[in-house]
Amino acid sequence: MRTFSQRDRQLQGTPGAIAVLHAKTRWLDYHPHVHLVMPAAAVDGARRRRHTKRPGKGKGVYLFNHRALAWVKQRAPIICTCCGAVMGKLTEL
Repeated sequence: MRTFSQRDRQLQGTPGAIAVLHAKTRWLDYHPHVHLVMPAAAVDGARRRRHTKRPGKGKGVYLFNHRALAWVKQRAPIICTCCGAVMGKLTEL
């Protein structure tokens, strides 16, 4: 999300966010996933400025491009698998 905010023409800064990790579903099945709430604003520390994103036009306007987010989502399981393998080795020590 930080990379998306820094590369966005309107935001160009570091975003704030609140994330919640859920490990189970309503039926108590194991299903780890993260919910992320993020404002349409970012802070540029170098210039000490706050940038906000102007609302877009049309139906279904999102903060970031859905195709770009989908591309990241496809690669997330690979990253999580690698991190899980590293964490597993750390807990064995």
